[in-house]
Amino acid sequence: MTQRTFPVLVAALTMGMTALTACAPPARPAPPAPPHAVAPAAVTPAAPPIEAPSLGGLLARERGARPMAMPAVEQVASAIQSSGVTLSPLKQVLARTIGARYCAAGTTAIGLAVAVCEFGSADEAERGLAFSHGTFDRLIPGRSLTRNRTTVLTLTPASSTSDVHAQAKRVAAAFATL
Repeated sequence: MTQRTFPVLVAALTMGMTALTACAPPARPAPPAPPHAVAPAAVTPAAPPIEAPSLGGLLARERGARPMAMPAVEQVASAIQSSGVTLSPLKQVLARTIGARYCAAGTTAIGLAVAVCEFGSADEAERGLAFSHGTFDRLIPGRSLTRNRTTVLTLTPASSTSDVHAQAKRVAAAFATL
């Protein structure tokens, strides 16, 4: 190394170190000291979330709490069969839609849908009938609803043929005899 290169080398190293320290991150302050003898807060477990009941759960609840409706779904189905109208086996459907306690529905071979809903009282049945008319009549034209004490019968033809209308009259007449 010569006398000339030594000062240049020292200057280069000094500038390099200065540049490196200028780019280094600033030192972080120390974290605050923990508080003096503070007890940890008691943790209260959160209540488990309330799950929405499943359709199966709702149907089971309705099936288990059927009212002493007159006429009952089974009586209506039997009267329909006795009138000469073949009805598919009735299957439970959600009753709470119209405020009923229990509902079942089936169809005839020519396309008449039959729904039978049981209510806890004649007043409940009348309210359910009114609600159903107000909510569904404009959505499902051509259907008819009839109340017999605490039970409501809904007939919905799949088509406007004379056969379906004649069958609807026969079903309604059988329901009225109960």
